[in-house]
Amino acid sequence: MSSYREEMNFYVLPELTATLPARRINVNHWTLPTNISFADPQFHETGRIDLIIGAEHYLNLLSDGREKVGDEGPTLQNTVFGWVVSGRAADQPGTMHRTLSYSCTLANLQEQLTKFWEIETCRSSSSQSVEETACEAFFDQTTTRDDAGRFIVALPKREFIINQLGESRNIATRRFLGLERRFQLNPELKAAYADFIHKYERLGHMVQVPDVEEQFPVYYLPHHAVFKLDSTTTKLRVVFDASCKSSSGVSLNDALMVGPVVQEDLIAITLRFRLFRIAIVADVEKMFRMILIYLLDRCLQRIVYRDSPDGPIRTYELATVTYGTASAPYLATKCLQRLAKEGALTYPRAAKVLKEDFYVDDMLTGADNVDEAKQLAKEMITLTSSGGFNLRKWNSNCKELLAELPSDLLDDRATLELDSSTSPVKTLGLLWEPHSDNFRYHSPKWENEAVLTKRVVLAEAARLFDPLGLMGPVVVIAKIFLQALWKQQCGWDDPLPEAMQNFWQEYKMNLTALSSFSISRILDFFLRTPWN
Repeated sequence: MSSYREEMNFYVLPELTATLPARRINVNHWTLPTNISFADPQFHETGRIDLIIGAEHYLNLLSDGREKVGDEGPTLQNTVFGWVVSGRAADQPGTMHRTLSYSCTLANLQEQLTKFWEIETCRSSSSQSVEETACEAFFDQTTTRDDAGRFIVALPKREFIINQLGESRNIATRRFLGLERRFQLNPELKAAYADFIHKYERLGHMVQVPDVEEQFPVYYLPHHAVFKLDSTTTKLRVVFDASCKSSSGVSLNDALMVGPVVQEDLIAITLRFRLFRIAIVADVEKMFRMILIYLLDRCLQRIVYRDSPDGPIRTYELATVTYGTASAPYLATKCLQRLAKEGALTYPRAAKVLKEDFYVDDMLTGADNVDEAKQLAKEMITLTSSGGFNLRKWNSNCKELLAELPSDLLDDRATLELDSSTSPVKTLGLLWEPHSDNFRYHSPKWENEAVLTKRVVLAEAARLFDPLGLMGPVVVIAKIFLQALWKQQCGWDDPLPEAMQNFWQEYKMNLTALSSFSISRILDFFLRTPWN
């Protein structure tokens, strides 16, 4: 019997997976060692799976010892529970080939469907919840600015949960050790990751702290790499996981208030964007990281890192608002709103834009003539700079305006994606071409599904994102098709009738024609009316 002991958190579910292996495996022709003890002596018999241990514990379970069963046989690996068998067994007559796939989605299918139907619905904003009101009051009471004008914010904590945070350094360290193993296989990833971290530290966005035992709540953030190949600046970004559970089952995100939405929605901003003769876009560089975190709250944003497996693991505290924490979007956008309020008397036009024409860190605004556009640009740069923000990636349909701006702040892309912050799974992305001043759409890219089911179609239809309703005649076809699916009363995972499969495949194929569709950004009708 193994003496291994470890505390783990588990979810109790009605079913974990199918019985494994799918059929009994004939091991009579295998040459198995006789001096070893198997964790499951009946591993070759099909049976029910009782427990799945997460990958964060996997490496801690391995022991010395590994053997191969023949040239085409599986591998035997020693563990704290005994020897386990993994790999591929030679094909046997009558063996059923089965593929098991596991997936995790952050977007609930029901939520996607709700957004799909409600995207065109006009409704008034709901009142704030008690927690949102408390979050607003907390921000007003605790937010300050330093001598350079940068905002200093405190994390809006749920006090009744924050003290329940358990030990989190162990899992953060294990996750980092797993990341180091990826580095060994991918030196380019290691170099890019190190460059990002070193720049993070060089800019003062994280600070090394001593490894000491603390009496107050602390939290260690696991981190990993995310690639954004279409980015014109940073291709690799380090993302911090504040949803990782501590030993008590509580994560940092569980203990933070999310805060209300304080900016206008994308539809209102984009519609207003169409009313200006001169269109202007820009974004705030590293917006989250331009906002400092209150010194006493930084212990809740700790990470572990080292450059080489040969060196000691060091502890750092993130000194700025961190992407991945639940309150980060609220804190960042609320600081822009505060800056607009404080700059209203000095720069009224810029303050109005900062308050009404920003979607997260993207500015979509404009002016009615060149002189007004130039003045607005100067005011915007001055006002945002006073808060420690750098407004960059400027673009416009007016070349005279761009000629007035520093070249290092310009965006030379021919096509701009206006809704890049809305959803990571959209397919009808709204594009704007400054040179033609037209809106265009992405050509959708779909996964090749071998069998179409109601679940697959619903997920694909929910990805159609058309904030301005310009593609209404196209999107409504998907909605009508979904109604027909419900009338069929087929199961979620039953294959659709052949005629319906053919229709949906043809519909998706025809969507590629949208790449040739364009529509003028400017609404000439409203600009030509007598009252203007």
